[in-house]
Amino acid sequence: MKLVLIMNEKIMLIAIFLIFDLILCGCTGITGSANGSSPGSGAQDFLTANSYSSLVIEIQAVTGYQPSSTSQTNLVNFLSARLNKPAGITVQIDPDITSPGQTSYSLADVDSIESKNRKLQSSGNKAVAYFLFLDGPSTSDSGNGQILGQAHGPSSIVIYEKSIKGLSGSIGQPSTAVLESTVLEHEFGHLLGLTNIGSNMQTPHQDTAHGAHCNETTCLMYWNVDTSNIVGNLLGGTIPALDANCLADLKAAGGK
Repeated sequence: MKLVLIMNEKIMLIAIFLIFDLILCGCTGITGSANGSSPGSGAQDFLTANSYSSLVIEIQAVTGYQPSSTSQTNLVNFLSARLNKPAGITVQIDPDITSPGQTSYSLADVDSIESKNRKLQSSGNKAVAYFLFLDGPSTSDSGNGQILGQAHGPSSIVIYEKSIKGLSGSIGQPSTAVLESTVLEHEFGHLLGLTNIGSNMQTPHQDTAHGAHCNETTCLMYWNVDTSNIVGNLLGGTIPALDANCLADLKAAGGK
């Protein structure tokens, strides 16, 4: 094993660079849903208790592509530290859905699958965020990269779980739970209005060249990350955190 690792060191480093060059730019753009609403437009519903005192995270996956329990726990902990939800944050796991049998998925496909299968909407004292985990890549993937997740509505996120599994869990790759958690938390950051799409900036820090992303290279909401930094962090099991500016935006918008 040691000999193989040494012989393939250069190959492994190239692979690591390509993998981590893509992790936080998985949402190549912030996209509105079919009804015209965009991520961040419901930020206060999540951040504050003004309309909803609790949050339900609805998780729906194609059979065989469920997120790990560790990633679910990490997401709840991440949100609990930022959201004012005195009645709590819970996860609802929906029954698996049968594979639609597609080799890749457009956002129009994603909207269609969600409209047919989503079970919960925000009502009463409960805000709802919906995650869909798919068995194929995005149609927007290119030779230069893969999209791992997209926030595509005020309460909707799609995760291209097959792509995540292909980039994690092997030698020279992060654990699947760490990569999943990074993508889930990054995409939920957009639902919370980051960056500058619902939670107003207290200090200018938007990377305007890359849309709704932070200009701090070590932040969870950076469009891309410094390779050596993210390799060390994720291979060591550490998920990137929100920087001080993003935290200040959330607090000013009603979060913790």
